[in-house]
Amino acid sequence: MLLQTTFPPDIRVENEILSLQKHDYDVHLVCKNSGKDEHLDFWNGAIVHRLVKPGLGERLSTILQIPVFLNPAWFLRCFYLVKKYDIQCIHVHDLPLTPVALLLGLLLGVNTIYDMHENYPAALRAWKKTGLEYWYKHPALFKSLERYIVPRFDRLIAVVEENRQRVLKEYELPNMNIYLVSNYVNLSTFVADTPYREIELPESAKIFLYTGGLDVHRGIDITLEAFKLLSKTHDNILLLVVGGGKSVAGKKTETELRRLVETDSLLKDKVIITGWIEIKYIPWLIEKSHYCLIPQAANEHTDTTIPHKIFQYMSFGKPVIAADAKPIQRIIFQSQSGITFKSGDVENYKNALEEILEMNYSEISKQAARKTRELYSWEYAEKELFDLYDSLPCWNRVNQN
Repeated sequence: MLLQTTFPPDIRVENEILSLQKHDYDVHLVCKNSGKDEHLDFWNGAIVHRLVKPGLGERLSTILQIPVFLNPAWFLRCFYLVKKYDIQCIHVHDLPLTPVALLLGLLLGVNTIYDMHENYPAALRAWKKTGLEYWYKHPALFKSLERYIVPRFDRLIAVVEENRQRVLKEYELPNMNIYLVSNYVNLSTFVADTPYREIELPESAKIFLYTGGLDVHRGIDITLEAFKLLSKTHDNILLLVVGGGKSVAGKKTETELRRLVETDSLLKDKVIITGWIEIKYIPWLIEKSHYCLIPQAANEHTDTTIPHKIFQYMSFGKPVIAADAKPIQRIIFQSQSGITFKSGDVENYKNALEEILEMNYSEISKQAARKTRELYSWEYAEKELFDLYDSLPCWNRVNQN
């Protein structure tokens, strides 16, 4: 596997590794090094090869690990590992490293899988990169790359049906070559066994939880505005924001957001911002909350991907209030596990929050948890992953040898 970021954590990659290990595949993962991690490491039976050694120097380390096109550091390391360990299949996560994977596949005769975590060109448009990163991660550049790369992989993985249909339509691919391995929740590992003691949650308040980044596209700005309107008529409520980054509201930093909350009489005692915390605490915080939020607006990106957190929220029986991105809207409708609001509409968002407070909490909670077990558990996603791997012709060659 090739991963353009550091590891761990990465929920999707972790779930896939655990499943493949269970299915008797040997997994090697090549990823970035934050600068402090071991060059060679192990994670639940998988061998983790970090691209550079610790202590190399921040600037040189950053340059060597830029995950774009045919960066020679990525290519040479992966070439060496494929030869050394007799790798039969290369499974690349996301678009930037696909040229490395495809070239290795062509040169060394191994099968290739492109795991589309999201519609990457559309994501770049939503993320609004700036400076040098805007140019080497320009949406048009990566759209051209996707157009060239996608038809040349042996197998593709989509995380949601909407993106699968997009790829089938745009590139006229055989239906059998695109597998749907969604971001379903692993009920055996996503458990509330680690309490987060850094904050004190009021026992009597109805807690609305947001988890994730505070970046320009995430929707924390509209969440604060809607919650402020709600707080005018509801006293016993709390907004818990778990994450870090920047918000749309003037691209304020996390510290500035805290200052904004502290100086607003309607929000001061009703909002807690934790900043980034380790993922091991997230299940406990979900369990302690009452309602969970996904405010990221509908656009080309969110209409063709699905976040892990909707299934994480539902697994604990938490009603979900979300913007009307197509996949999320479909899942909430099918599971009857919450309510959606019109993207970008503060008043409609506030009305949704108000409406959910008046609905039958127990019934929605039971429905969300039940549908997760029946439809959205990782055990269903891993079956598709196994079918994909078992379909690869390389295993026949291995067995013949």
